[in-house]
Amino acid sequence: MPSSATKRFPSLPLSETAEANRKRAKPYPTLEPKTINDKALARLHGLLNWAVRQDIIPDNPATGVKAEMTGGTAKTPPRVPFAPGDLTKLFAPRLFAPEGEFGEAQWAMLIGLFAGLRPSESAQMRLDSVRRERGVLCFVVEEETKTEGSRRIVPVHSTLMALSFESFIARLREAGTTHLFPKWYADGMQAKARARTNGKDTLNQYFPRFIPDGST
Repeated sequence: MPSSATKRFPSLPLSETAEANRKRAKPYPTLEPKTINDKALARLHGLLNWAVRQDIIPDNPATGVKAEMTGGTAKTPPRVPFAPGDLTKLFAPRLFAPEGEFGEAQWAMLIGLFAGLRPSESAQMRLDSVRRERGVLCFVVEEETKTEGSRRIVPVHSTLMALSFESFIARLREAGTTHLFPKWYADGMQAKARARTNGKDTLNQYFPRFIPDGST
């Protein structure tokens, strides 16, 4: 079955979309095994497990059933790790020259590197979410997240501490701000409000567009 079948073949029942896709001069990409397993088969397993609990069927016939990659050529991974040369360009020394205290752009880049937070998580993080847990300063990801499982506690890396991260937090508190990245948060929320007005509100897709850029 092609991906996004109902959008690409809105007039056809799902049972006919695979054949219609094969007849195209350039067929649409088909569903990935992971998508089938995590979505379609997961729902089917859940439904049949419910039927077992209700004594409608004796056991779940879908147990152990999963889609596997068979044949074909391996696809290029959608995300490729940064090479050392890439990181050298992204974290060019001129962006971190000792010309005073780091600003929002530098800290956004460093926290992304050393804490592994998503852009939407960093942009929405409140100052109150940067706090000590069992004596260790941590980023507590507790704002609106992509999934419930994204809520977590990330210790502040020793490199960030050595670069005076605590002084950065103290300056923000003295300025009366509420968020770790005040401008980034404001830009993303304004874009989100405009999209909501136009009926296109989608959680967290706005913040990555406003990642602070220290190169400008």
